[in-house]
Amino acid sequence: MSKLVKRLLLAFFAIIALIVVTLVTAYFLIDANSFKQKIITEVHDATGRELTIDGELDISLFPWLGLRANNISLSNAAGFSDQPFASIERVEFGIKLAPVFRKEIEADTITLHGLKLYLGINEQGISNWADLLGEQTKKETPQSSNSAALTGLAAFSIGGIDVRDADIVWHDQQASQQWFIRNFNFNSGAILPGKPISLKMAFDIDSQPTLINGHIKLSGIASIDLTNQLLAIGNLKLISLLDGPALPTQTMEAKLSSDLSLDMANDSLSMQNLAFNVLGLSASGQLNAHQLSNKPSFRGQLDVSEFSLRDLLAKLGMAVDTVDPTALTKTSLNIDFEGNTTRLALTSLGAIIDDTQLSGNVSIAEFNKPSITAKLKLDKIDLDRYLPPTAEENKFTPVGTVSSDTTANVTDTTTKAPIDNSWMHPLRTMIAKVQFDVDSLKINNLTLTQLATTLTAKGGLLTLHPLTASLYNGSYQGNIQLNANLDTPIISVNETLKDVAAGPLLKDLTGDDKILGTVSSNAKLTMRGTTPDQIKKTANGDIRFAFIHGAIKGVNIAKVVRDAKAKLSGQPVGKNDEPAQTDFAELSGTINIKSGLLQNHDLLMKSPFFRIVGRGKVDLLNESIDYLTEVNIVETSKGQGGKDLAQLRGLTIPVKISGTFTEPKFTPDLTSMIGDQTKQKAKEKIDKKKNQLKGKLLEKLGVKQDNAVNDSSEATNATQESPQEKLEDKLKSKLKGLF
Repeated sequence: MSKLVKRLLLAFFAIIALIVVTLVTAYFLIDANSFKQKIITEVHDATGRELTIDGELDISLFPWLGLRANNISLSNAAGFSDQPFASIERVEFGIKLAPVFRKEIEADTITLHGLKLYLGINEQGISNWADLLGEQTKKETPQSSNSAALTGLAAFSIGGIDVRDADIVWHDQQASQQWFIRNFNFNSGAILPGKPISLKMAFDIDSQPTLINGHIKLSGIASIDLTNQLLAIGNLKLISLLDGPALPTQTMEAKLSSDLSLDMANDSLSMQNLAFNVLGLSASGQLNAHQLSNKPSFRGQLDVSEFSLRDLLAKLGMAVDTVDPTALTKTSLNIDFEGNTTRLALTSLGAIIDDTQLSGNVSIAEFNKPSITAKLKLDKIDLDRYLPPTAEENKFTPVGTVSSDTTANVTDTTTKAPIDNSWMHPLRTMIAKVQFDVDSLKINNLTLTQLATTLTAKGGLLTLHPLTASLYNGSYQGNIQLNANLDTPIISVNETLKDVAAGPLLKDLTGDDKILGTVSSNAKLTMRGTTPDQIKKTANGDIRFAFIHGAIKGVNIAKVVRDAKAKLSGQPVGKNDEPAQTDFAELSGTINIKSGLLQNHDLLMKSPFFRIVGRGKVDLLNESIDYLTEVNIVETSKGQGGKDLAQLRGLTIPVKISGTFTEPKFTPDLTSMIGDQTKQKAKEKIDKKKNQLKGKLLEKLGVKQDNAVNDSSEATNATQESPQEKLEDKLKSKLKGLF
C-alpha cells in the first residue's frame, strides 16, 4: 500500500509539473489561444505524449502569473489503456511574480476540478509515468533533489488546494487487478510554513474484481516545517465505511484518530495519541516507524479496552456457543510490539479473558513459513467453560457418562461426511518453540496445578515435552506428540502418574470415585484421528498400574463370599447394611489395548483375607465389560470379614464382572465353585473305593491289616477334619442329588 501512495504522490507532482510547464509556455507566448498547436508540439517534444486542449486558455501577467484552462488531457504511455493518462476539466493556478526574485513562492489557490488520472504498471512491471520522470542520475536521488529544492526556498506559501470530483484508476496488469478512487475531493486552507493548515478529504473506493468498496473521509490540521523537512498533521481523523469479500465481515465501520508526524530528513513516521474503533473494539496506543523508503521497521504500544470476544466472533461470522453463557464476554489486551516486513514481536503481552490473566512474549519470523518462539504464563483457566453444550462428537466425553446408545452413535459416525483436517496443513511448515506455564488448569473437570511444558514444532511433528504437573497430591509427567504429515493425524502418548489420590481424581474425571487409594501408572499409547470415536477405534498400546491402600467401591467381595457360603449352607443371607466396597492393600496389573479393545491377564489384588486374580476384556467402543476374577481366601481372621470367612480359607471363588462402565454387575460363579468341589468329592469316593478293593485283595492273599492302626488313622482323620471338609459335607448334603 505504501508503494501505491508513493506512486500517487509522484503522479500528483507530475500533474503540477505539467501545469507549470503549460503556464510558463503560455507566459512566453502571451496569446496562448493563438499558439495552441505550438504548445501541443512543445509538450510532445518534452514528454513524447499527446497534449489536447479543447477549451480556452486564460493567462494573467501581473501581479500574478496565472493560468486558467478547461478540458486539458495528456495521452497514456504506449502499451496501456487508450484512455488519457490525465485529464482536467478545469485548472486554475497562479504565482505572484515579485516574491520569486527573493526566492520566495507565493501561490494562489490551486484548483483542479474534474481530474481523471490513470495509473498502472504493465506485465513487465513498468509504470505508465516512468517516461515522464526520465532517468535519474546516480549522484542524485529524487529525495535529495526534493530536499535541495525545499531547503533553497526562503519562503513558501499557497493559498490552498481545491480538488473536486477527481477519479483515479490504479491498474496492475501483473495481478489483473484494478482499484478505483471516485468522487475524490480534497480541500485545504492556506499553506504557510509553521502555520496550521486545515485539511479535508473524502472519496469512494472500489475494485475489480470486487474486493473492497465503500467510502472514506479524512480531516486534520497540518503544519509544514521546510527547514527541518517536517510534515505534521494534528487531530487527524479517519472514518471509513467499507464492505466486500476481502473484509472479515460484510460491512465494517472503522474510526481512527492520531497526531501524525512525518520526518522526511530522517525517513521516519510517528503516530502519537493513536486511537481506533472497529467492530466494537476500542484501542489506543502509539506507533513509530523508521527507514520508510528502504527497510521499514516499526515499534509501538497498543491497549485494547474490555470487549466481548463472543460478540466480535459473531460479527465475523464465527458465532460460538459455550457451556457457560458468560464465557468470552470480558476480554482486554495490552501489548508492546516491534517488527519489520519479515518479523513481528510482541515484546510484552498482557491479556485478560474472563477470569484468566495471560502474560508473556511472542515472536514470529518469516510470515510465509512462520517460525514462532514464545513464553506464555496463565494464572488459572477453566477450559470446561468453553466447551460446546451440544455436538457431542466435538466434545470429550468422560468415561462413565456415555449413554446406553453409544454403539448406535459410533455406527452413525461412519456415514458422516469426511472430517476436515485442513487445519493440519500450516503445521507442516511451521517451526515453533513455545513455553507454557499454568498455575491452575481445569479440563474435563480435572484440575492440574503448576503445569509446565514446551511445545516444539518442526517438519509436521508437534511435541509437548517435558510436560509436568501436580494433581491430587501426586505428580504427572508426559510426552505427547502429534504427527500432522498424514491425512489422519497420529497421536503418541507416554504418560506417568505417581502417588496420585485415585478417589478425587476419578470423582472429578468420571463423576464417580469407584477406586480409592494411591495410584501410580504408566501409559504408552498411539491413536489416529481427531474425534473421540476415531481415537477409541484406533487406540493401541499398554498401561501399567498399581494402587495401594485403597478400596473398590460398588462391591463388597467379602459379603458376596459370605452370602454364597450361607446359600450353600442353607443359612439366611446376612443383612445388606455393610459398605459396598472392597478394601485392598495392593491392586496392580497390565492392560493391553488393541483397536479399542482392552485386555488384561495379570490382575492381582491383595487384601488381608483374600487374594484376587483376574483376566478379561473391556470394549471401549460400546463400553462393555467381560471379566472374570478368582477370589482366594487366605488363612487370616483379620481384615474385612476375615473372622467370618476363616472357615473358607484355601477356597477359590470365581466372580464374574459384566455390564457397562456405568452399570457394572458382580456375580459369584457358584456353578463353577460347586463343580470344583464336586470333582474333589468324586475323587475322594474313588480313592476310598480303591482302598476297599485293596483291602479285600490283601485278605485274599492272606495279608492281615492292622485294624488298630487303621482305627487310629481313621480317628485321627476324623479329628483333623478341616473346615473346608466340613463345608464340603454340607455342600454334599445340600446338593447330594448332583453326585
